[in-house]
Amino acid sequence: MTPCPRSGAAVASLLAAVLVTLAPTRGALRAEDHPTPVLARVLTRPAVVVDSDGTWWLPYEIALENVTGVPITLESVDVLDAIREASDGAAVVTTLRGDALGGNVAQAGGVKSATLGAGQGAVLFVNARFAKRADVPAKLAHRIVAVTPEPKPPLPERTVEQTVAPTDVATAAPVVLGPALRGDRWVAAASCCDSYHRRAVLPINGARHLAQRYAIDWIRLTPTTAWRAATRRRTRATRSSAPRRSPPPTPRSCTCRMACPKARRKGNRRSA
Repeated sequence: MTPCPRSGAAVASLLAAVLVTLAPTRGALRAEDHPTPVLARVLTRPAVVVDSDGTWWLPYEIALENVTGVPITLESVDVLDAIREASDGAAVVTTLRGDALGGNVAQAGGVKSATLGAGQGAVLFVNARFAKRADVPAKLAHRIVAVTPEPKPPLPERTVEQTVAPTDVATAAPVVLGPALRGDRWVAAASCCDSYHRRAVLPINGARHLAQRYAIDWIRLTPTTAWRAATRRRTRATRSSAPRRSPPPTPRSCTCRMACPKARRKGNRRSA
């Protein structure tokens, strides 16, 4: 008996159904188990930091991976207070969507896009902001809403909502150090939390690592030759633009005594 041929799409759909049915994480599938087409994992335990204006920031990263065979577009990512989510459900700390989401999803080659191709990975950069340290949650989770804009027939376009990437948070006050440099006129440039330092994720020992999350470029402002030349030009321009005033008239007698001393002396000898 010759088996009936199946289309590639039908075989893929059947295989996906079998995998979902036969691949539980621990024993039989539980009621809370559900497929997650986008894998998500926090790179490292987030640690809170205070800004110079008293604002508390929680900068961290989430590694994403589309494990399906079709593109998936992230519509939104909710950062959740995991403890409050379990108790009363009112747990959204911050939400990323639109440009705020797409501009912070870094793919290979420096591409920023909320659409992940089939089998493609990316890193999502999150900056949660708090008025005081007491507001920082001790545990986080993330609710991702994603759509499949180009599904493979006969599968329809669908929207998936998944809660993933739970993590603990280091909420202790950061260690206070003394001044990093001596002297004055120092500027903290390219500091936390959205500079080029923050995007320097490196693949080391088979995993992503980010050592420059809180890095700072210290720049000292010192007068240079160009700065002095510009100052002189401004000074000359100021002087040239000031109104010119003629000196007051000088009496004739004073002029003669100052400009013609020889004539004055000859006249005095004649009179003598």
